[in-house]
Amino acid sequence: MKKRTLTYLGMVLLNVLFAAQMFAQTTVNMPYNTGAATFNIAPPATCFYNFFDNGGSAGNYSASSSPVTSIVTFCPSSAASVISANFSSFATENTFDALYIYNGNVAETNAAGPNASISVGNLVQANQFNSGSAQASTFRAGGFQGGTSPGVRTATAASGCLTFQFDSDSSVQPAGWAAVVAQVPRVACVMTAPANLTVGNSPATACAANVTTAAPSFAPAGCNSAFSLQYRVNGGAPVVIGSVVPATVTILGVPVGVNTIRWELVDPCGNVVISTVNQTVTVNDTTPPTITCPADMVINLDAGECSSIVSYTVGVTDNCPLVENIIITQNPPSNNPAQAVDAAQSLNCGFAQTKFGRVFFTAEDLSITGLQVGQRTNGGGAYTFSVYTLTSGTTPAAGNANFSLVYGPQNVTMPNIGTGYAPITFTAPAAIPAGSYYFVEIIDQDGNYTMGNIAAADNAATPSYIASAACGLPNYGTFASVGFSGLSLAFNVVGLVAADPVNQTSGLPSGSEFFVGVTTNCFEAFDVAGNQSTCCFDVDVREYAHPTNQLVCNDQVQVSLDENCTAEIGADDILEGGLYGCYDTRYTVMIITPMGGRISPAVVNSTYSGNG
Repeated sequence: MKKRTLTYLGMVLLNVLFAAQMFAQTTVNMPYNTGAATFNIAPPATCFYNFFDNGGSAGNYSASSSPVTSIVTFCPSSAASVISANFSSFATENTFDALYIYNGNVAETNAAGPNASISVGNLVQANQFNSGSAQASTFRAGGFQGGTSPGVRTATAASGCLTFQFDSDSSVQPAGWAAVVAQVPRVACVMTAPANLTVGNSPATACAANVTTAAPSFAPAGCNSAFSLQYRVNGGAPVVIGSVVPATVTILGVPVGVNTIRWELVDPCGNVVISTVNQTVTVNDTTPPTITCPADMVINLDAGECSSIVSYTVGVTDNCPLVENIIITQNPPSNNPAQAVDAAQSLNCGFAQTKFGRVFFTAEDLSITGLQVGQRTNGGGAYTFSVYTLTSGTTPAAGNANFSLVYGPQNVTMPNIGTGYAPITFTAPAAIPAGSYYFVEIIDQDGNYTMGNIAAADNAATPSYIASAACGLPNYGTFASVGFSGLSLAFNVVGLVAADPVNQTSGLPSGSEFFVGVTTNCFEAFDVAGNQSTCCFDVDVREYAHPTNQLVCNDQVQVSLDENCTAEIGADDILEGGLYGCYDTRYTVMIITPMGGRISPAVVNSTYSGNG
């Protein structure tokens, strides 16, 4: 189960994915001694033909197919297109049965002779379709035979047609062939991307911009008129422009950041994308956040008071979410995300689908925007990514019974980056609520030993998991549980968490004790783009305005000592009545003792007198 060298052992599981095409298609089997037949591409009803030997998609071809009467021609719908045949499989009896492919229709082929052939080798007879039966039934070199597939063959004749002729003898009939016959532009329509752009957000209140860009250019000029132009922003849904392309295109709502605009030229016959180019549009956030301080405050103290507890709120808003980037690393956390991927060790179940994952916990609301996925030396292949929250417990349950899908599945053809971390960007953020356990799943569909590992033991709190039905592991188990305690998965979670952008630069925090006088409180706020805003306000604490000059002392003051057997006697302990000013700043208490105004155990039970 563990790959340490370049020798791969294990059961091979090939997963073949088929995409359904929702447009008209017709099957054409090679005529069998019934004479020549011609089929034309006729959009939109018929955009391509599935072309098989006379046995069809499931059967082998027949014996004694005469090249004189087993002929089929495919032609395009207009002079702007030519026929192209793409063979996905091919098998005939070598040196006895052959498929001949000719450049043009029957008339062009007969007129051109052997030069009309675009098959492998040279045909030895001219005027193939006019030759007598004795000649025609004689096997000729130059056809496709055995396992030598024609691959892709595209016409260049004036008609744009391709003609096929099949010759088989009386014994041994293999599976034959399967091909798709379609039309392509006669002259390649080369699309060139517009120049990359950098713009500011607009309007200022938006975290996006409406970007006006030049449209792609085409060579030769006007070749796009038979097709439809569309674009996608960061892999989103296509926005169709059509066959008439204006000089400029306004793309609405391009978000702040670096964006990929994918321009696609589409053949309306089958909605086949025939050409793509990418343009980069960077939208910079130039709008600073709005920070709001309270109005200046005046606090009028009551008689005898020297300070006041003041609470206030500083607000901040921004055109873009007030968030900060976060990378959630794994084992050991101190070394990620820079910890090297081991180029020699990778776990997989042979070449069967193998699943990997890890449980994380978030104490705050988290928006996962992507992953950094470790790959080893021969990185690449088909991967699938999903994110789940756990509805119970802290580990994957049998049958993933405690999984609740949050994001995915997202299928990705991984880049062949060698050994390192490949960035994976989610098509939409995965929102994980605060206090949740969540599971990030990475499926290596090919089972091709490319998932990266770190040559270090897992952290017990966040172990690496593996599952593969082909190896008898239908449920997730830790690496350690299957005997690989010295390895851990190499991937990191990339996301966003709420930011606290406000920083106090002077004054006192809300809820502090503000003393008599003016305290200036200043704040600054930065958004994700680094734009800054500031604000200030004053707290003016004013002493009681008209204190009395008539000072009256308490008749008797009883003082209790604290846990340290001391006590501090202030003016408010001595004075009574009246509308006094701030006790601490206007009055001084003097007790004539060896310790001054501080009472200590030495004077417990003593009596002192004083004058107001």
